[in-house]
Amino acid sequence: MTSAMEIDQAERRVNDFQKRCGEYGEAALHLAYHAALPVALNAELLHLLRINFFLDPPEVLPYTVEFEFLLSPLCREIDEGLYEIEPEIRDALLARLTQEYDAQRIQDIATLLWQYTDHHSPWADRMELERAQQLTSLNFLSPEKAQQWLATVETEVSQGQVAAREWFVAMRQEIENQAQLGLDEKQQNQPLEKLITKSIVISNISHLRESIVTHLKMYSQKTDEERLQKEIARLIVLLQRVEKLVLRTQANNYRKLHELNNLVSALKVGIFTLFAEEPHIELSRQIRIDVEEEIVRNENWWWTRPANWVKRMF
Repeated sequence: MTSAMEIDQAERRVNDFQKRCGEYGEAALHLAYHAALPVALNAELLHLLRINFFLDPPEVLPYTVEFEFLLSPLCREIDEGLYEIEPEIRDALLARLTQEYDAQRIQDIATLLWQYTDHHSPWADRMELERAQQLTSLNFLSPEKAQQWLATVETEVSQGQVAAREWFVAMRQEIENQAQLGLDEKQQNQPLEKLITKSIVISNISHLRESIVTHLKMYSQKTDEERLQKEIARLIVLLQRVEKLVLRTQANNYRKLHELNNLVSALKVGIFTLFAEEPHIELSRQIRIDVEEEIVRNENWWWTRPANWVKRMF
């Protein structure tokens, strides 16, 4: 149980970090909110968070803020190149994240974490950390699936090693803490999928397209590398295919809209990793392959399902 004194100390350190970052203080603090969602992070993951969420106005952050954060009292290095935000501070940052950002932004952060963990495998030699990152992101994307996964793990570790049981207890507490943060009252009273409407998905696609246009203008001045140009073009084509699927989807098919919106979030991660100072081409390519498989599956669903007039005949 976190004491009132610990909470107060955590809040003071968070506010001190904001002051330390000067003119970028507020935006830097918002980056810290985003960095609190993962269980742990490295410099590369923090960099991906910045270029995905703080590359466009009104909040634009320079790369130096990444070092300011990792070297600040908010973080501690627990292994070479691996950082952890102290529990009391992380709770405070996550609480602010859910207060100041909507469900869409939180899902976008969780999608980035899932894609990075799944495709880049930065913690392949730390199985428990890798699973913790996946479970954390899944809990924000689909709480029911996260609970199912945790229930499966509970069964598997019931006869396992002490270390595995300790991991399970820690993750159960982590999931419970995230549930306590919650969303606002209106959001809590409806399923996660129903938070994503057709108009929201279309708006997200439109905003992503506008952002791509802006960065393409700057990008074309920096490099003409053919491989990067082709990868960006492929991702843009996939975004157009997702948009067609959204337009075909009925407005009350919330689950399908939720799935398609997750594809938009994944494409955003893939695209902005290419706009980084050091493009992550392989990560982007893996994301593109996964998204395209899902698009094909959805397109085939449209072609194979019975037409409405056929169903009405029987």
